[in-house]
Formats: sequence, C-alpha cells, structure tokens
Amino acid sequence: MPLTTATVSGFITKPDGSILESGIVVFTLSGVAHSDGYILNSQEVTVSTGVDGSFTVNLVPNELYEYPTNYDVTAYEYDEVAGKPKKGYSFGKIRVPLAGGDITDLLPVPDYGKTNSVNVIKGDDIHWQVVSVNDIKFPVDLSAATIECKFIHSDGTEYLATIDDTAAAAGKFVVSADTSAYLVGSYSVRIIITNGGLTKTQVGSMRVVA
Repeated sequence: MPLTTATVSGFITKPDGSILESGIVVFTLSGVAHSDGYILNSQEVTVSTGVDGSFTVNLVPNELYEYPTNYDVTAYEYDEVAGKPKKGYSFGKIRVPLAGGDITDLLPVPDYGKTNSVNVIKGDDIHWQVVSVNDIKFPVDLSAATIECKFIHSDGTEYLATIDDTAAAAGKFVVSADTSAYLVGSYSVRIIITNGGLTKTQVGSMRVVA
C-alpha cells in the first residue's frame, strides 16, 4: 500500500535575490515518524530546480505522523564542472499539510526554544505558520492562549505583528506583517505564548534587506 503524499511546489531564490537556476532542493524529515502503519526515517528527499528556479516534490504530510515532525529545507547550487552540489542555503523548516502547498506559504515554521533566521526583502509581507509542540505541561490547544510577536530592530525600534489564531484550537497560528515601513537591518524575533498560566517563548532572528 503506497504512502499518502502531498505536493509541495514553488520557486527558489538565493539570498541575493537571484534565481537558483538548475539547483537542488533537499527536504529532510526531522526524525523517525509513524504513518499509515509505516515507520519513516529521516532520509532526504531531493528534487532539482528548473532554469527558472521552480520545483515540484511529493512529500508525506506531517499531519499524518503520530509525533510532531517537520522537514528541514536546504537548497544547493550545482557545480556543472565538478558534477556535484556546492554552496548551500538553509531555508528553515516546513510542516506539510494534507493539501500540500506553495513553499512560500509553508516557510518558515519555527521550533519552540530554538533560533531560526530568515532574510526578508523590505516591502514584502511576512506570513509565518507556527505549530505548537504538544507536551504535558503545555497543551496543543491554544484557543485560550495569549499570543504576541515582536520584531525588535538592532536600534531598539519595535514592531508588533498581526496574529491569526483561527486554527489555535489545533495548535496553529499565523504571524503576519507588512515590512514596507520596517527599518533595514537586523531584528530579533520574539513570539510569546501564554497558555493556562504557562509561557513559552520562541526566539529567532530576521534581517530586512533593501
């Protein structure tokens, strides 16, 4: 019986904004998981990008796993002369839903207690889907939680993001922001979740480039 998969597609660009032409994108499952009676290990799934940076890949949706998992996403330029991948770019983590989706809608998913970094072009909209980690002390259901996200520039200027908690009962919420008014430079990111008297903080970093 074949595993259920979902299609993830999109376009990959390098940090300087240029297209990752004929590159390689690697999706690595974060750990061993169970799905449809199968045990899946953290083996990599690799796909090539087209000359326009586009790619399409089929992945087993994280929603089917019995334990919380995600995929690490890394893209590599390909050295035609050497015949192997060269410089790599880490794009963070995604959780693949049953319906699949565009890579830009799925990236990045922060891990609680870990630091993630991302570059954002000034004027772009940010849409980060965050998925809670289920544990005994901090339940997945965030419908009664208070969620706040701050982007703090290196000069101390703070910006508050918009929180969409429509799916909070399932432990999911979306952080959104319009960066057109943001200062160019480095930011620390603070996502603070208070639920039932307990607090968890996601600490990350972001850089807004012109």
